[in-house]
Amino acid sequence: MKKIKMRKGFKFSETDKTKIAEAVARLEEDTSGELVPYFVQKSDEYVEVSWFLSSVFGAFGLLLVFSLSLFWNLPYGISVMEMFAFPVVLMLIGYFLPSLFPVLKAYLPGQQKVDRRVMHRAIEAYLECGIFNTLQRSGILLFVSELEHEVVILADEGISKVVEPNVWQNIVNALIVRIKSDQITEGICEAIHSCRILLIENGFNKNTDDPNQLPDGLIEG
Repeated sequence: MKKIKMRKGFKFSETDKTKIAEAVARLEEDTSGELVPYFVQKSDEYVEVSWFLSSVFGAFGLLLVFSLSLFWNLPYGISVMEMFAFPVVLMLIGYFLPSLFPVLKAYLPGQQKVDRRVMHRAIEAYLECGIFNTLQRSGILLFVSELEHEVVILADEGISKVVEPNVWQNIVNALIVRIKSDQITEGICEAIHSCRILLIENGFNKNTDDPNQLPDGLIEG
């Protein structure tokens, strides 16, 4: 897993999706492997960030009202109701602030927590797509999470037992270079091609009776 920078709110065109599907189809024509590219805008809602900011803003509002009241600096004629309404309004602003600035969701929880959420979402996608359910246990998930700027590759045990983890990281690094150049579709297609070569090199040859068991095109979760 590694952080990447991506365009905000990336959208795949039909041409992009066709290119990715063709890359997947070629991998499955030449090998016994099955690959699913999976793209999500975010891996989690991070509701704790909204509650955290709401608490901070509310506490600040209460402290401000208390301080002004203590030193007799409150505006003339302000009512008790208005005094209590001020921190409530600040709490609401704090709660909805991450919706206006989603980047807060990716950074305030801390990198370790974000990494865990992304990995958890990738595992959900892995199970959802049935990556584990191939004849030779040769399924691969290529997972991209936009908000957190992270990429995860998960391979089933038939592949992971013969391929070193650093090999996957090399593929991820190459994809990151493409994404930083605003070439996400090309990067995904090249990553799929690299997986195809990797499968061929490790003996995952195509059998004539291999059924197509996983989705072929890009999945947007």
